[in-house]
Order: sequence, then C-alpha cells, then structure tokens
Amino acid sequence: MVNKVINDFHSNLEGYFANEAARSGFPSVAYFAEKAFLSTNYFGDLVKHLTGKSATDYIQNYAITLAQQKLLNSTLTIGEISRSLGFEYPNYFAFFFRRKTGLSPTDYRKQSE
Repeated sequence: MVNKVINDFHSNLEGYFANEAARSGFPSVAYFAEKAFLSTNYFGDLVKHLTGKSATDYIQNYAITLAQQKLLNSTLTIGEISRSLGFEYPNYFAFFFRRKTGLSPTDYRKQSE
C-alpha cells in the first residue's frame, strides 16, 4: 500500500500539471491527500517518511523540473510557462524559480544556449 501511495502521488502530480494547473492554480498537499483518501497530515508524514522530502518539497521540485524542461525545450514565454504550472503571477514564478535554482528563468534559458 505504501509504495502505491507514492506511485499514485507521482501519477496524480503528472496528471495535475498536464491537465489542471493552468486553470486551477498551483496544487496543495491537501489536494493530493484528498486524492489518496488520507488526511493531509498523515499524507505529508507518509511522503516524508518514504521519500525523505516533505510533500510540499516534492510538489515544488516536480514543478521546477517541469519548468526547466519547458525553458530548455520550448519557445513558450516565461509567462506562458508560469501559467501552465499554476502560478497566477509570472513575477512570483520567477521568484520561486530563482529561490529553487539560483537563476532567474531567463538566465536559466540563456545558460543553455
């Protein structure tokens, strides 16, 4: 059951960012806990225990990985990438990206050229 929770969490993350993020906003731990039919606290504790990362970090790291892929492999604007990941404001996305990677989205994209 435990591995199933993490596998389902990852599948739900993929589905959320592929289909819902642009219209529903950045996902919360509570959203994924509800999908797993678990309390938010129990779900968070379970993810932390099994992955070594908090559920919030897991979600944020997944979003950063997607952002990096989109920055390197598409011609989408920073604003379009931001919206596709559920960020309401591109400036907050840029702040979030810089905090996680040490580079602005623009600098990250330029670095790979």
